[in-house]
Formats: sequence, structure tokens, C-alpha cells
Amino acid sequence: MVVGHAVRRSVRPPRYGALVADSTPFDDLFGYAMEALADGPLPVGELVERLDRAGRLDGLRADGLDDEDLAEAVEDEILVTDAVWSSATDVIALSSHLTEGLVLTHRLTADEMARGHVALDPDLDVLDWDDGDGLALADGSPLVHERGAYIPGEDNAVLVGPDGWLDEFAPGDLVAFVRTGRSVRVEPAGALNGDQHEVELLRGASAGWIPPGGGAEALPIVLDALTSDPTAFRHPVRPLGELLHAAGLEQRGFSFGRAGDDWKSAGEEHYQRELDRLSHSWGFNRCCRDAFGQAYEALTRTAHGLDIDARAVAAHLSHGAVAPALAEYCIELRRESQLSDLAAAVLAGSPRHTAGPRLLVAEVADHRGDALAAEAALRRALGDDPTYGPAASRLAHYELDRGELARAITLLRHDDLDPEGPMLVYLEDFRHRFDAPYVGVGRNERCPCGSGRKFKVCCAQDRVPPLSARTELMTQKLVLFAHRQAQRPHLVAIATSACDPDDPELTSSIDEMVGTPLVIDFAIWEGGIAGDYLAERGELLPADERKLIEELVEQRRRLWEVTAVDPGTAMTLRDTATGDHVVINEHLASLELEAGELFMARVARLEDQNQLMGMPMSIPHRLRDSALRLVDSAPDADQLALWYGQAIAFPTVVNSDRDPLVLCRAEVTTAMALPALHAVLDPVLDRMDEGEWCEHDAPDHADGSERDDDDDEDWLDDVILRGTVAFEADRLAVEANSEARMERLLAIITAAVPDAEVVADERTDLRRLASRRGGVDIPDTKGQGKGEVPPAEAEAILDQLIRKKEVAWVEESIPALGGLTPRQALDDPTRREDLLALLRELGHSARLSGGAQGFDADRIRSLLGLEPDDRFG
Repeated sequence: MVVGHAVRRSVRPPRYGALVADSTPFDDLFGYAMEALADGPLPVGELVERLDRAGRLDGLRADGLDDEDLAEAVEDEILVTDAVWSSATDVIALSSHLTEGLVLTHRLTADEMARGHVALDPDLDVLDWDDGDGLALADGSPLVHERGAYIPGEDNAVLVGPDGWLDEFAPGDLVAFVRTGRSVRVEPAGALNGDQHEVELLRGASAGWIPPGGGAEALPIVLDALTSDPTAFRHPVRPLGELLHAAGLEQRGFSFGRAGDDWKSAGEEHYQRELDRLSHSWGFNRCCRDAFGQAYEALTRTAHGLDIDARAVAAHLSHGAVAPALAEYCIELRRESQLSDLAAAVLAGSPRHTAGPRLLVAEVADHRGDALAAEAALRRALGDDPTYGPAASRLAHYELDRGELARAITLLRHDDLDPEGPMLVYLEDFRHRFDAPYVGVGRNERCPCGSGRKFKVCCAQDRVPPLSARTELMTQKLVLFAHRQAQRPHLVAIATSACDPDDPELTSSIDEMVGTPLVIDFAIWEGGIAGDYLAERGELLPADERKLIEELVEQRRRLWEVTAVDPGTAMTLRDTATGDHVVINEHLASLELEAGELFMARVARLEDQNQLMGMPMSIPHRLRDSALRLVDSAPDADQLALWYGQAIAFPTVVNSDRDPLVLCRAEVTTAMALPALHAVLDPVLDRMDEGEWCEHDAPDHADGSERDDDDDEDWLDDVILRGTVAFEADRLAVEANSEARMERLLAIITAAVPDAEVVADERTDLRRLASRRGGVDIPDTKGQGKGEVPPAEAEAILDQLIRKKEVAWVEESIPALGGLTPRQALDDPTRREDLLALLRELGHSARLSGGAQGFDADRIRSLLGLEPDDRFG
């Protein structure tokens, strides 16, 4: 089914119709195909045959394409622009053949006459479909295609000519649009020809595009009708909309379906999907869904300039969470201007239930960055209806921006809101922590703030936390702003940089990464969200907070080394770029970090103390050099996210062919007996035993000569096995340790065994298995694994591989150790501490990840003759 205008390709063509007419030679497959189509439409099979007879497909065969793939390859080559059209029955035509001399009619409306434009859908939809540069009237004036208001499932595009281009007509006139080349002649339609032939063409074409229970646009149906007979529609007939109805179709939006059938249009399907999504996310019950439906219908009516029942719509919008849900929907689709029009129409016609429409006004203002207008609209909404929870929830954000913590908490305690909402819980906890030192202090006692004054004349009356106590709250304001709907595309783009583009579960990985505090921190500071926050909310902020954010925006993220720790109180840090030292008041980090550890962060230098700002990023010692290069390059948010994604990626384990290690097991059924299997498999695989085969590489002798399999009886002990095959009853069990090897083995078996049928194919990616060890459930690479828990042998193989790599690692040159091996660094006084720090990091990472990190620090310490570190036991 065609949804939207997917058939309108985004790449516009050179005008090959003119080139063909001039017999211009072509030197590529596309050009030769255009030349073959110059005499008229051709079925794709016949086009392929003509090209093949002319030797034009030799290059595709040389690229390895089989004959059965040639038709698809030819279509891929030529269906790249609107220069050609391919019908539902695989008949291909030049667009110039379909549009040259085309005559389409349309009945003008009074609104079209007044506005000086003509609606394209459905009567004129095909008129300019193949020309992105735009058409012109007979006098050379441009005929401009304007998209019109965006409403899902509708096509509101219009053709706009010069002033007065429709003046010779009157409302209700039937006008003919005649296309010649890129020119359109507009004239009275005059007497109409019989159109039964055109009706039958449309009826036949609709069968190829309209699925059961669905609809399709007029455009492909009309193009298929023209492909069936390019001479049709060359004389004035009834408008296409009327002919489509005569062909047994009915129209909803831009969709046409079979009259009398139970079918849904593209707009109806879109609305149903969005309603289900919003109902789930906003917790709608039946009455909320009904109210949302009424509000959405009013939105569509106002978008078309139609009247609405303002009082009824005001009540629907003020029902539950209908207004914020409708705002989310419209702003996501960039329909905020339609939202504004709806709110204005409702407020103009209803003196009651204004809270909902005023919230729409606030949401549009907030989206456009006008914080003061949004705040004012929310205060009006609550003034009109103090029981309206959505306005209280939204207004709490603005009170928080202003530093009015008590007012924000009061608003969030609204009877219409969740008393356990996460924002309310956080703010109450923050206030409790701030108020704790003042509890029980007498009026005449010294104020706990340290001013030396009596409590009653200091903080008892107007207790404002110092900036150093509010930086945490300030950071939360920025995080809340970053999670606004308007920032979602920005966050997704940065999160995408942190993900592996080859990850088969990329979408879910991006969704997880969007919620990662470090990615959000990149987006806030390096990604520009903090700057947007200042631009939109800066005038609401306390002056000291605004000044601090301005300073932090200009400050670069630095790489810091912990040089001393006072657990639970403070840390001393050294800037690895400048060597400067700074003491940080930090409670949690000082409990977790040790001297010698590295992390990347911003530091706020306040009047009374220094603090870490945002989310610090711990840097493994092995990544110190690359982290230094990173911070020195003044990275943006995408570069930071890319580095972060590569730093946390689990290392890919490969086999001797450098293929990613994936444990593969397949079962292939066959009715052949064992002797017959030996006859067909012995020539293509290596026999190991009765009913057992393998694919292998035998290592060469030390002198470079090739080893013969008969050199000794234990040759299998030295070979590299690529996969094994074993006969078990009526089936072959096939095993390999990479997908490439498994595909090769299955291809060999199915080619050699005539009745072979693959009945099971299970694959376990060891990297994903390692992630599961750390409590992360990652789906199987191809979705072919059957169990939730990977096979026990996979665990054993992974452990064996990791232990083998640990043994090799202690003898490898490590960049973080200055190129020394761990064993050499152990004996080098200048590098021993670096080695111990590296081992501490391994132990710390393994503890945090539940073992998913791979290497076991204590096993490595044992290999080096060191005692275990019981901190990570």
C-alpha cells in the first residue's frame, strides 16, 4: 500500500524524453534502457531480453549476477528518478510518454478563485509528478507547486499561478489543464468526450494498488492506467476524482478504497497508531480517548478553515491530559501553527473550560522559546481552573527555573498529580537535605549558614541556599530542559554517534543511549543545550546561576588525575594538560575514586568551594593517551559520544579468519544412508571418522613446506578446524564458530546432498553472551537462537578464550605502559605503579559490570606472581 506520497521520488530526472527524441547516444545501462523504451512501455522481462540481446547486461554478469537476478538489477538501475514509471504489473514506461499531451479537468471552487490556486489532489495529482523544477503556463509564467498545510493522510498541495491567472473563469467552471513538455495550457474544458474507457483503465489499475482492507493514492492508480494505454486522457473527460468514484472507489483524505468495503485510509491508520501510542504514554481511559478524538477532529477542521463548537472543544481539551497529549502530537509533527489556530478559535468562542486551550498556548510558546509567554499562559490556565493538574505540572518547571523551590513543590503536590512523581520526590529530598542543618536551631542561636548572625535575623526568615548548594538543582534543571520534546532529535543524533552502526539492534541501542547520563551531559554542554537554555529561560534564572552556566558553557571539559582523596569529603585533582591542582568538595566520588585514577569533567570554581559539574567520565588507564588527545582537540558532543561508545564497546573476539566469533549449530535432514553420504561428502570435506567430516587448515612445517595430512597420526591436534559435520540418524549436525564458516558449510552440504533441508539454525554471538553475563540481555544476532539462556558450552568456550588472551596479554606490548609488556612493567620502577593502576581498573570495572568486562584482574595478578586484590573479590 502506498502511504503519503512515497511514489514521488526525491531525485528528479534529467529530461530523458527529449534526449531519446534527439537520438542522443548513451553509454550506460540507464541510457540504453531509456532508448529501448522510446517506442513505448515494455514489461520488465521484455526490456531485460532486449538489453541482453544487445549485450548491455554483460557487465552485470561479470559482477557475478545470476540470470534470475538480472530483472531486479535492471530495475534498480533505472528506477532511480521520475524519468520512468514501473506499474504494479512490472510494465515500465517513460514518464514523458505518460504526460505528453495529457488533458486533465477540474471544477473550480469559489475558495480556489479567491485564493488564486488550484488543488492538485486528486484531479491534477499526476500533472506535474515527474518534474521537480516546476511547470510553466503557456505564456511562460511559472506554475508553482506549494505543499499546503500538513495533515497526516491528506494532500493539501496546490498549483499557484501569477496574479489573475484564473480571472477568466467562474466558480463551478470545468477547466482543462493540457500539458505539452513542461508547459501547461489552461482553458475551458468545453464538450466532454465519453470516458468509459478511462473508467475501465482506472478500475483495472486500482486492483494492483489497493490491498484488502486498505487504500492507495490516486497517483499510482492513474499512472498505471496511463501505462496500460498512453493514449488515454488526451481529450477532456470528467475530473479524475469523479472517474475514480465511477470506477467503484471512494475517497478519504488522499486515499482511495473500494466503495462498500471495510477499509482504512492512510490518515485513519496513522491516527489509530498515534492514538494508541498516546493512550499508552498518557494513561488514557475510554473517556480520555473519546475527548482526544473530538479535540483532534476540531484541530483538523480549523486547519481547513471550518467552524467548530468552541464550548464543546474547550471541555474536551480541558479533560484530563488531552491538551498536553495533543500538544505533544502536534509539535512532534511540526503542526504547532495548527495548534495555535485551534487554541485561538476555542478561546474566542468559549468563556468556560479555558484551562486546556491555554495550556496549548503555553506549549506552543515554550516550543518557540518564549518562556515568559508560556509562563503567563499557564498562570492564566490555573487561574481559570485551579483543579487543572497539567497546568500545575508545567508551571512547576518555570517556578523551579526561577529558584522558587517551595512554590514548585506546592504545585507538584496538586490533587490532580501523582504524589509519588519522580520530580516531586527529588525536590522534596533536596529540600530535606538543605533544611537538615537548620532543624531545631533556636531563634537566638548562631545561624548554621556561618554568617555569625542570630538565626532569627539571618536564614530563619528567607533561607536561600548558597550557589554551591544549588549546583545540583541547577544541573537537574538543565537535564529537564534537555528532555523536552524539542531536544529529542538532538539527543538521538548524539546517542547515535555513541552506537555501533553495524549493531543489528541499533534502534534499541540508540534508545538506551539517549537515556545515558553521560550522553545527556555531552548534549547539554558540548551539544549546545545549555546555550539554548540560557537563550530561552535565562531571564527567569537567579543571576548567580545564569552567570555560572555562562562560564561553564565557555569552559572546556578537562582530563583530571586524582592525586589525593579524603574519603567522603574532598579530592585533590591535577589538570593533566596544565599541571594545576584543585581541591574539590565531593562526597560520593571521593568514596569511589582512588589516587591515580583519571576522569573527564568540568570544574566549577565557586566563591566558597570547587565542585565537579555534570557527569564525570571515568577514563581507564589504557585509554589515557587517546583521552588526552581527545580533550586537546576541543571535541564537540558527537566526537565525545563517538569516543565514549568506542571506549565502552566490548572487544570483538575473532577466529583465525578474523571473523567475529559466533557459535553456530545447524541441523540438516536427509534420507540418504551413511555410505551414500560418504560418497558425496568425502570429495568436498575432510573425513575425520565414520559419519564425521570437517573443514580445516593444516599448519605448515617449520621449514615452510606444506604439511600432508598423513605426516602423523595426530594431525588433527595441529589443524585449524573451520567447522564439523556429524551424521546422527536422519540428519547432519553442523557446527562452526563464525557465521561465514557456517554459511560456507551449509552451502557445501546443500549442494552435495540433493535432499538436504536445513531444519534448525541457532547462533550465539559471544560478545552478546558476555554482555548477558553482566545482566544485559541482548538479542541473538539473527534472531535465530531459540533459548533465553545461551548453551553451557558457549560459556565454557568464552572462558577458555578469555583465559587464553589473558596469558597472551601479560607478554604483549601495552601502550598504556609505555610500550612495555605487563611482565616488563612489573620489574620497571617507572612503570610498576602504572601496571598496578591498570589492574585496579580491571578489577573495578569487572565488579561494576558483573564480570561482563572480560579479563579477570586476579587471574592476571596470579600470572604475574602478585597477590590477589581482595577489594574486588
